[in-house]
Amino acid sequence: MDNPALSRFLMVERHDEGKVTVLVHHLGKPRLMVEFEPRLDAAGKITGGVLKRVCAENSWNGSYGQYSRLVGQAEKFFQRSVESGVPLSRLSL
Repeated sequence: MDNPALSRFLMVERHDEGKVTVLVHHLGKPRLMVEFEPRLDAAGKITGGVLKRVCAENSWNGSYGQYSRLVGQAEKFFQRSVESGVPLSRLSL
């Protein structure tokens, strides 16, 4: 990826009872996980996803501006991965 900030993310597919969700984890500090549900077009190709859940570390001082930026980066990482075909070749919906 051309953006070094996006290289700090990891994408994990979760298959549960025929439903696929994609989890994007931020590997640095602060820890963050964003869950997406893939969205299909009429041809069955994944065109993006719907943000379903955000999990972040609990913090008494809450750097919520930083979390907001990280969620935006996670969305960008997910979208670029969808556009590049990773992990689309392995998803079976």
